[in-house]
Amino acid sequence: MGSKRKWKIIAECVVTVGLTVLLLHCSAQLLEGSKSDEKYQSFFEQEEDFDVLFIGNSHMKYSVFPMELWNDYGIVSYNMAVEAQVLPADYWQMKNVLDYTDPDLIVIDCYYLSETDKVYSHMHTAFDSIPLSRTKIDAIIDLLDGEKTDLTYLEFLWNYSLYHNRWNELGEKDFGRRDENTKGAGYIIEIATGNDMIKIPKEDKLQQDTRGVEYLEKMIEECQERGIEVLLTYLPFPAWEEAQKEANRVYDIAAEYGVEYINFLELDLINYKTDCSDDQHINLSGGRKVTEYLGQYIIDHYDVADQRNNAAYENWHEDYRNYRDDMVNGLYSYTSLDYYLLYLYDKEYLTFIEINSPEIWSDYYADLFENLGICKDNIGENTDFLVVHNAGRHVDYLENFQEYEGELVSEAGKIEIFTSESGTYGVYLDGSELYVIESEQNSNPDIRIVVVDANTKEVLDQSSFYRKKDAPRLYGKE
Repeated sequence: MGSKRKWKIIAECVVTVGLTVLLLHCSAQLLEGSKSDEKYQSFFEQEEDFDVLFIGNSHMKYSVFPMELWNDYGIVSYNMAVEAQVLPADYWQMKNVLDYTDPDLIVIDCYYLSETDKVYSHMHTAFDSIPLSRTKIDAIIDLLDGEKTDLTYLEFLWNYSLYHNRWNELGEKDFGRRDENTKGAGYIIEIATGNDMIKIPKEDKLQQDTRGVEYLEKMIEECQERGIEVLLTYLPFPAWEEAQKEANRVYDIAAEYGVEYINFLELDLINYKTDCSDDQHINLSGGRKVTEYLGQYIIDHYDVADQRNNAAYENWHEDYRNYRDDMVNGLYSYTSLDYYLLYLYDKEYLTFIEINSPEIWSDYYADLFENLGICKDNIGENTDFLVVHNAGRHVDYLENFQEYEGELVSEAGKIEIFTSESGTYGVYLDGSELYVIESEQNSNPDIRIVVVDANTKEVLDQSSFYRKKDAPRLYGKE
């Protein structure tokens, strides 16, 4: 065989092997379940460092909103947390992502401190999107070694082995961008009254040196070796006794390593009547309260830069606008008054509430109104118009508003209401029309809510709610 022929065959073999590897890689990327990419795509795409990382389980995922930290404080952060993630997996997730970013601070939630398992149900969400590396191999070997599980090394180190038969499940979402506008966070629109939490003494604590304790200490040591600050948390929920013992043990660990610790179980921050989605998690309203508290704490205690004027992070402003668009779209989708009121706990909204049915102040809704800063003691017999500012930090109360001819000077500006004999009325802010209800449109709903962007004064949503005939205590859109 001539040398030219031989080199041609070699070249063809190399090209064939290369194309085969490329095809398998692309197929694996396409077929891989989208949850991991949805969670981490924007993390791996960002070239600049993240200044703060949040690591933990579902408590962290649903409690801290990086986009709101960005808007309020200029903090560039990512919520890495995954449902049910145990501390050994937290450690290895942290080790892996530190190959791609160099944060100033890592915030670690300590729920599952007493857990003995290394594997958990959402491991693929946490690890599938991490590129193959020596660190990832070490992680999978350590987490699966000696554990009773059906999970295999191969399915984590070569995802195609797990997802190769997903062709029939592919949909439109698999062929586009998979990330969301939350920088890893999630939020829940549910309302559940949390269980009563009976406080135990601070001295009553977890005594065993569990795997959770071992890996939490390894995380702190790893961060301190790298010069990364650590903040430990135990995020709020109506905790049972064993969980409170975990939270109390963290005081000792924090003191041993000289790091800060926030035990949210000890703070009067969350209203367990309105801020829980179930007996273990907080909802959107609760998450906003935690996010604001943590953001201020970080700014006060750590040297984390405000990046809002840094051109390197200019795209974060657009990301935030997309995040807010998603939030506003959520207003349109909730047809029940209770969920709608939950959604209104938002500093970006200026909310006008018209009350035509005094029965709306029933006990069923009282807590949700109170969550918006509305005090029932300030409601008189004829109170029928409210203006809620800055997530309830200020509320204006007005009586007989459709008969009102004058002006109300509020934190939002000068509010004026003009009415006509025909029944048409309009609400104006600083001389500009906010909304007008024509007489033929004024069907006197039990409650009408108009949501305005607090910054631009643009009307975002106008919804009317009526008492449901089959459930008199409940109100919904018609």
